[in-house]
Amino acid sequence: MPGPVLLPTFAVVYAVAVYVGRLSRLEGTSLALVWPAAAVAFVWLLWATGRGRRQLALSSLVLCSVAAAMNWLTGSAALVALALGAANVIQALVELTVVRRLGEGAWQLRRSRDLAVWVTACLAGSAAGALIGPAVLAATANADFWEVAGAWTLRNASNTFVFGAVILRLARWGVGELVPPRGQRLELCVGLLVLIGAYAVVFGFADGKPLAYTVLPLSMWFALRFSTTIAAAHVLVSAVLVIGLTMIGSGPFATTAPALRVLLAQAFVAVVGLVALAQALHRDERDELLHSLDAARRQADAQSAELAAASRHKSEFLAHMSHEIRTPLNGVLGFTSLLAGAPRDPAAPQWAEAADRAGRVLLTIVNDGLDLAKIEAGGIELEDVEFDLLAVVTDAVVPLQKAADDAGLALEVVAGERLQKERRGDPVRLRQVVTNLVANAVKFTHNGSVTVTVDAPGHEVRIAVTDTGIGMSPEQVERLFTPFEQTAADINRLYGGTGLGLSIAQNLIQAMGGDIAVTSQPGRGTTMTVTVELHRNRGVPAPRAVAPQADPVVPSNAGAEGLAGLHLLVVDDNPTNLLLAKAMLRKLGITADVVENGEAAVVAAFATRYDAVLMDRQMPVMDGLEATRLIRVREGETGGRRLPIVAMTASAFEEDRRECLAAGMDGFLSKPWRNDELVVVLADLVATAA
Repeated sequence: MPGPVLLPTFAVVYAVAVYVGRLSRLEGTSLALVWPAAAVAFVWLLWATGRGRRQLALSSLVLCSVAAAMNWLTGSAALVALALGAANVIQALVELTVVRRLGEGAWQLRRSRDLAVWVTACLAGSAAGALIGPAVLAATANADFWEVAGAWTLRNASNTFVFGAVILRLARWGVGELVPPRGQRLELCVGLLVLIGAYAVVFGFADGKPLAYTVLPLSMWFALRFSTTIAAAHVLVSAVLVIGLTMIGSGPFATTAPALRVLLAQAFVAVVGLVALAQALHRDERDELLHSLDAARRQADAQSAELAAASRHKSEFLAHMSHEIRTPLNGVLGFTSLLAGAPRDPAAPQWAEAADRAGRVLLTIVNDGLDLAKIEAGGIELEDVEFDLLAVVTDAVVPLQKAADDAGLALEVVAGERLQKERRGDPVRLRQVVTNLVANAVKFTHNGSVTVTVDAPGHEVRIAVTDTGIGMSPEQVERLFTPFEQTAADINRLYGGTGLGLSIAQNLIQAMGGDIAVTSQPGRGTTMTVTVELHRNRGVPAPRAVAPQADPVVPSNAGAEGLAGLHLLVVDDNPTNLLLAKAMLRKLGITADVVENGEAAVVAAFATRYDAVLMDRQMPVMDGLEATRLIRVREGETGGRRLPIVAMTASAFEEDRRECLAAGMDGFLSKPWRNDELVVVLADLVATAA
């Protein structure tokens, strides 16, 4: 309820509580046996505290006024009524202060420590209030101050503790806490009847006999069997029974003096409350601990299962990669062995071509494996550059045109009528995705066509690859993007492949914030639709992105006419790589010196005039990055010309390329490289130098 409604509601409830307390006054005294208003006052000011100082001050003033008015209306003198109202406010404020100092959330009564804070707050607040209320009562009634103050303190502390515990538990956990599970409802009803009967016997038929504490085992039973809120409610029921029977002069506490009667009755209620709530909260803490341990065990089991799955996945990955790598590697080693044994055999050119094809397959497998490992490690970095969408898709299809022609397939790219080509994003990764999808379509299509449709009227780009191939069942589609998973047992035997391409494609698109949808029917073909948001480039038209060709369609030394006569320095710690580089360079008419580490490269670069340096990245003594930095520093110090340096490395990731360029290198050539790739890089350097 809102504040304007709750404030008068608290005032009315508090007035009723004061009236009930005044009805319990012992005969011939102004001392009440029960004072539920103390609990209402605490809850009222606790509510006000959460709404700021102004609300707290207003509520304190209203509380004091209501208390004074009700005491005056029920027979107290004006000065006494005002003192009693002030005592009630001081008690509640002290209780709030203790709770906030010792435990901010202790009022929720969730654990044993909260109970200790709550009891301390009740005693401290009641003792503070006793400095005012009992002092005025003792002075006006010529009574002993310490006797009245003791009875007041214990009564108010016990009543705040008992009544407040029930109210606060219900406020925090709801009324539903009072309803036990279905299987315990009959047990609760029987327990209440037994409790009432026990108190009736002890307090109704055993006057003067010290049997009150024989009822405590029932309180312990309530605490262990039911919720903490029910245990608190049981204490309230016990308090009502004890105080009610004591008020009518029945029970073991009825024969004592009035002040002592209050002390003994409230002490008994306090003991019942402490025993019941302490046990109930201890049980809650134990259950919470067991629940936490069980959750931790389940989490540990889940992590263990994940580790086992990861280990199994790693083993499967290594087994698959071993199989896929060994197959083309067998071709490379076999055909190179034949060439070494019979270099002039008439079939030697075919052997060389077959070894080259096997090597390219091997390179594709390694690249796919690296891509997958990087994706699973979350290491994919996406560019955000301007590009021509239609050009990227077209370039992705070009390397597969020959395979489509050989299979007699029509391979075409269709642009949507509302296509807006200028986009921003990562053209390299998008081209990789399209290439994988088209390659998959060409592989599984025996006749007919493969059509790539590009449409992007707004920010959302849709690229659909439709084929007339063998198609898939719904069960096969579900396994389509699982790494190393083929949709049928004989797919690998009939068509080959690692089963990585589509998994990589899906992960790349998801990294871009998109997805791939698949529709397929066995025998009727498949459509894979890429949907990804690529914002439009509203500036100048994006440049056309040029894709690398899958196979060279020109001689490997094409464009090398201007390279003959160059003098290069080759830096690599691997003798095989040095031998291969010198042989390829010699074929292009280029002479080369070789050194085996970066330190020797720095010395050689300034001892001899070279036209360019081919620098490996990872080497002993000094790596290629450090060597390049030293060369650039010395060039700056001497004012000499800038020596072109090309990275020649097996580190093939994009960040490797960026690191090499940041170190001062001018080009990047990843191993294994082909002669035509070397020609392109060197020709660019020569053109730039010119």
